[in-house]
Amino acid sequence: MTADIKNVIPHIQDRDMVELAEQVIGKLEAMSDEEFAGVALEAAE
Repeated sequence: MTADIKNVIPHIQDRDMVELAEQVIGKLEAMSDEEFAGVALEAAE
């Protein structure tokens, strides 16, 4: 997931969204695989 987000960042033109993406990457990298498996991921509408 972090690799996917990192690949998208160069295409984001909104600086606030880039910062948010970087924050998410930091949180994901700090999680264990077990913690990540417990996160409910749902697509936004």
